[in-house]
Amino acid sequence: MSHARPGLTTCSQYDAALHALSAARQRWAETSVNRRLALLRQIKDALAGIASAWVAAAAAAKGLPAGDPLAGEEWLAGPCALMVGCNGLIATLEQLEEKTFLRRIPLRTLADGRLALRVVPGTLWDRLLLSGVRAEIWMQPGVTRAHLDRYAARAYDIPPAARQGKLALVLGAGNVASIAPLDVLHKLFIENQVCLLKLNPVNDYLHDLLAQALAPVIAMDALRIVTGDAPGGSVADYPSRCR
Repeated sequence: MSHARPGLTTCSQYDAALHALSAARQRWAETSVNRRLALLRQIKDALAGIASAWVAAAAAAKGLPAGDPLAGEEWLAGPCALMVGCNGLIATLEQLEEKTFLRRIPLRTLADGRLALRVVPGTLWDRLLLSGVRAEIWMQPGVTRAHLDRYAARAYDIPPAARQGKLALVLGAGNVASIAPLDVLHKLFIENQVCLLKLNPVNDYLHDLLAQALAPVIAMDALRIVTGDAPGGSVADYPSRCR
């Protein structure tokens, strides 16, 4: 299956996208945990439906012939990585009450007394696919096991009605296809910010595929996906340059 590259987003389209996002930002910030869980599950279902097309498009964009074994890397760097991200968010949000998700994270004390949290490997798949890779979060001095929960999922400590909606610009570039949508999920579900995702010409072939996978949050006006070259990237200085 081939995917034509989208046309460049015009300034009027940027304006429309930013207007919709700005109008929805407070509503998104106040969205309940249960609603967010439902959206993540819908994204997973939509992602499963376009995963093969995503891999084929990514392989073609890199000049790989059909059936090339190297296309396997596109599975891991694309839809599989995004699916893992969705699963991680779901697992955390399902255990948000009293922050019980912290109980499944191994802890250790560093030589200087600081607390370290082992986040990779976190699953059996991590052990199989990232053999030998280990990643930890080292907390600031003074953070102890007794009050670690004060520093986890802090955005959710704020009551929904007291949150302040914000709009984030995510610049998607590079040849690792999952990074841009994972950044979007981080902004949406961890920082409570609606997103304008601007794809670079190097990966704008993903536009229609990501729009399908992330349709549940697009429908809520929590996300818009746009394209453009360097002048289009000046949307970061909106509205002064989008004229």
